[in-house]
Amino acid sequence: MIETERNIRPSRATGITVDSVMRAALLSELVRPVSEGRTLWLVSGWVTEVPVIDNSYGAYDALLGDDFPAVANLSHVLGAIHRRGTFVNLVTMRLPRNEVFANQLRRAAGDTPEPHITDGEVAHEKTLCTNSWLIEGSMNFTRNGLGVNDESVNYTTNSAKIAKALMDFADRWEGK
Repeated sequence: MIETERNIRPSRATGITVDSVMRAALLSELVRPVSEGRTLWLVSGWVTEVPVIDNSYGAYDALLGDDFPAVANLSHVLGAIHRRGTFVNLVTMRLPRNEVFANQLRRAAGDTPEPHITDGEVAHEKTLCTNSWLIEGSMNFTRNGLGVNDESVNYTTNSAKIAKALMDFADRWEGK
């Protein structure tokens, strides 16, 4: 596998967004064959519903199927990834708006074992990570983080960085 690294500095002033990277990463997880031990970690002090896949023109119909809304929010996509066999972990501070997101994620996971949701009472890290890719930086997973604030976001498929992040997350939050 060719390893990729990219730094994105989203800003309203420049029109640069992180949407296309997030969408591609999440879609890659939806098409990945189910395998034992796949995991996804979303670690963010603040997380709210944000649109991440716009399928209003049907570009992803063959991949997403009929149960996806025209514009899918983050909890819906993470729930679908969880239902397809990648275990989803959410670490966020216990705040009312984060609890709303956590409840939406639980509903989106359906009848599968519930995603692991941890109170990261002092969580300030901002990371979305699977066994295949890692997105991290200054961006919270909120409307302002993804679409308003000037941010710095790194995307990588570097296997050593990914393995380190997954081990760190498991050490800090797994089973808590």
